[in-house]
Amino acid sequence: MKACLALELFCLLGYRFAKIYDLPTAIFFALGLGLMARGKWREYFTVFFLGCLNRETMILLTLVFAVYFFRRMQTRTWLFGICAQALIFVDVRVMVMRLFANSPGSVLWFRPLENVEKFAAQPWLSVLHWGGFALVLWLCLRNWNRKPLLLRTAFAVLMPILLVLYVFLGNAFELRVFAEVFPVAWVLAVEVAVSEIGFQPVPDDLT
Repeated sequence: MKACLALELFCLLGYRFAKIYDLPTAIFFALGLGLMARGKWREYFTVFFLGCLNRETMILLTLVFAVYFFRRMQTRTWLFGICAQALIFVDVRVMVMRLFANSPGSVLWFRPLENVEKFAAQPWLSVLHWGGFALVLWLCLRNWNRKPLLLRTAFAVLMPILLVLYVFLGNAFELRVFAEVFPVAWVLAVEVAVSEIGFQPVPDDLT
């Protein structure tokens, strides 16, 4: 039931600017974190590869891996995990860029001033928009120490990065750009019990 509500809420928030890869992005991040929590590394790397095909922001999951497992794994295993993910990401990214090299468009849109103007032009909507952010942040931080460490780490890593990308490279009011952190924020906000998620001790072997 909670998963269905999360799916409906995500689709509702992102409908205005929706892209075909938005929902898969949220799903791949949720699957990746779930597999990471259970130490199912073969399945994790498969999901990571598919996620990289879907959207380049999948590399942010590697940052979560790097931060969370720092000193929780043997150094050699930890470095192998990071390098393997980086290699998968670079290979997929190079392949995709070559395939679509002649397509129109720009790699990045840098428009912070344009976004500020859009927020200023719609003050009441902006108040509602950023007030919603504040509410979500409060819900996620409430009883913070009682929530799973992996999810806290993921939120602490993903949210600031995505917020910066949103302001500088995104489009004002385009909430779909937070697809990567949505499943994390949902679980933290509704305080799903750890037993429902199935968190278990994570092996330090990536094989």
